[in-house]
Amino acid sequence: MIGRFIFRALAFVLRADRWRAHDERNDQDKATQRGFFRRRHMRGWLTWAAGELGIEWAIFCPAFPSLGLSLSNDEYPTLTISFIIGSLYISPENFAWTRKIPDVEWQIKYGFHTDRLGGLRWSFGMPSMEWSNGEPWWRRGHFEPYSFVMNGLFGRERLVRDDKTDPVQVSIPMPEATYTGTFRIEFREWKRPRAWWTSTVRRSGWLDIEGGIPVPGKGESAWDCGQDAIHGVGSAPSKNAAILRAIEAATDARLKYGGLDWRPKAKAKA
Repeated sequence: MIGRFIFRALAFVLRADRWRAHDERNDQDKATQRGFFRRRHMRGWLTWAAGELGIEWAIFCPAFPSLGLSLSNDEYPTLTISFIIGSLYISPENFAWTRKIPDVEWQIKYGFHTDRLGGLRWSFGMPSMEWSNGEPWWRRGHFEPYSFVMNGLFGRERLVRDDKTDPVQVSIPMPEATYTGTFRIEFREWKRPRAWWTSTVRRSGWLDIEGGIPVPGKGESAWDCGQDAIHGVGSAPSKNAAILRAIEAATDARLKYGGLDWRPKAKAKA
């Protein structure tokens, strides 16, 4: 109700030919969230003969709270205003003058992540989808206070991998054949030279499948229309869990992209 009133007022003040607005919250959100602090997400457009002005705001539902400004030009130039509890997006669409704006990004924004205090990011007139090693730091970069302090006091965090178990040969049964693979346990440790008490160790299992399990290609591009294969799975807690994940991944891909009647092609004889 309030959102539609705001768009109606903007249309009157800016003399738009017409306007339309849509509440992006679904019916479940409306039913389960009550009170002033419920999620509010509105999207609308003001239309003139020369083009449209898109306006969108999302309040009380930020995935990563942030504070700052950013201006980018992907399909249309978009000004994003982040204010911790939400964001406001303003985008002129289909205006003739927007086609002359270069595809560069202007940004200065601080993200408040729940772990490690977040960080500041900036970009001043840099290409939004291109990076190079020779870029000056003041044109584009980021600064994280937590990492800066920890690196200075205790040294940079390093990742050490260690395969402490011997690889094990496993069998992966599928309807057409049984495939072989190699399962191994890998330990990854993150530690700092002068802070041994901050080290973190993670244990994970990896399964490499020799030759892969055949699955149909996604068909989204010319190169993935034929037969593809799943060559391994990772982050499994045990050998049996890795085998089940491989079977599930292959079965899901076959059903999704090939259907119930899909069968792998027989290998050509040499």
